Amino acid sequence: MALVITIIVLLILAGISISMLTGDNGIIKRAEEAAKATETAAIKEQIQLAVLDALTEGLGQITSTESLENALQNYVEKNYNLDGDITTGWIITVPDNEISYYVDGNGELTEGETEFPINNSSSLVLGFADDLGTKSTIYLYSNPIQITSGEIAITMPDNSTQTITAVSDNTEISDEANYATYTVTKNGTYTFSVTDGETTTETKIRVHNIETFTPIETIAEATALGNNAYSYKGATVPKGYYVDVNSNVDTGLVITDEIDQEGYATGNEWVWVPVNSTIGNDDYYIEEAGNLAGAETISYSKYSKLYSFSTPRTRDEYGTFCPYGNFDNGTLGKPSQTSGYREPSLLTSYGESTYYDQINNRSTGEAFTDTEGVNGVAQQYITDYNNMITSVDTYGGFYIGRYEISENGEKPGKALSGGIYNWYTLYNECMTFDDEYVTSGMMYGALWDATMKWLSNNYNVGYTGDGITGYGNYGYEAVIVGDTETTIMIKDYGVNQELQTGQTSYTKSNNIYDLSGNLLEWTCEAKDASNRVSRGGNFNADYEYLCFPASRSSSSAEYDKSEVSSRPCLYIK
Repeated sequence: MALVITIIVLLILAGISISMLTGDNGIIKRAEEAAKATETAAIKEQIQLAVLDALTEGLGQITSTESLENALQNYVEKNYNLDGDITTGWIITVPDNEISYYVDGNGELTEGETEFPINNSSSLVLGFADDLGTKSTIYLYSNPIQITSGEIAITMPDNSTQTITAVSDNTEISDEANYATYTVTKNGTYTFSVTDGETTTETKIRVHNIETFTPIETIAEATALGNNAYSYKGATVPKGYYVDVNSNVDTGLVITDEIDQEGYATGNEWVWVPVNSTIGNDDYYIEEAGNLAGAETISYSKYSKLYSFSTPRTRDEYGTFCPYGNFDNGTLGKPSQTSGYREPSLLTSYGESTYYDQINNRSTGEAFTDTEGVNGVAQQYITDYNNMITSVDTYGGFYIGRYEISENGEKPGKALSGGIYNWYTLYNECMTFDDEYVTSGMMYGALWDATMKWLSNNYNVGYTGDGITGYGNYGYEAVIVGDTETTIMIKDYGVNQELQTGQTSYTKSNNIYDLSGNLLEWTCEAKDASNRVSRGGNFNADYEYLCFPASRSSSSAEYDKSEVSSRPCLYIK
């Protein structure tokens, strides 16, 4: 009897154990569920990363099925299906795990959706955020799926209103009547209320790439360098300035002189240009003494070694520079001469001998009263040039203005050109960024060439028979925002139109805006007896040989020209 009872008890215990292992609540079952939950969470995280990658590529929007597909292929390890397009949104399913998500153009994920939302394509406008470093411009344009004609009223996040004209095809968007813009300076999600007749919908645009800045003194990797600067990431940053820690030297380390409490830039912006033998832009001046033409009592000890492209100017040679006098029988002029390209220099015909009183004394801020003498404009040219070389050689580079100098300073906006802004007045404007740790001044031709050599690692900066696309505003090129299905045309091909400097990331290279096209930019370089040199092409140029970043042209310095601005530089003291 005892044996029978023992056997029964063992069977009961075995059953309990088996039930604990294999039952609906069993260990094995729970382990399987836990493993499935872990895998599901991993797949969800992979999909989220893919969506974030597609958003990043689209600068805050998923701009095409192709971009989402590419991102999913990079991140999702299981087999999946992707259905939908930009007008409906997309459904992502993973059959093996019975997972499904709906994702819209703003990257919002809805779990468990297997059908497209009925009202998804009912939004009257679509949007695209063009992140411009320290700000973002949101472009809103009509949804061609829903609206083919008529006007649409848009209430902006600040309750201001704009009206756009609907179009039937994205490719027809070609002027400001077809889109509205809204500029923001901080990351976040912005909601726009859109009304057409009695129909009102909302469009949400996510902005996430606006730069924030950190005081150089608080960055652990920064090392004090003398009394005026810090060494950081291969750059030299002046004290009291703020750094975009996500930028780097190879593609443009960015600083600003003022931020708000959240770290967003409110001041002027600058980009570090390294000058060293690794890049090959360190041979930018010649040591040789002489007397300055037009001011024989003033001597110089150094002058610029200016560069250009060898002939033939072909795509294969777009990055090949040589000293200017090495081809086409050109002459690299010296400051003692009145001919050729040269700096530092005076203009001896209708130049500083006549217009010295249009130039301000750096020390006093007052206009000069003489060309020569220890306090004359000629001596300031020589002193500033020598100080520039000392700074660049000491600190290994300089800061170039991020924008063509504008009404706001070194910030996005309407560039200073035309009107009263001839070479002399722009020269004065470029000196106004001095502070305790830096000196500012108009760009030198030698430093423009040094910048071109640095840029040529990442960009085509020279003449090509096939033209240059993607970072310039010229007559022969369309300027766009976005790509593929969400392209918005800011300026059509064949249209000569000046844009605000920094208006679109399409004109950005190494974090610098409008080096190529938009407005020509005066430099300190001279050409012959009466002309100053400008660089980079302008919006009126219809010919490719006038439009590459390293291009060089010249005109009379005293004339007010509507197509020429300038760009200041900072030199650490």
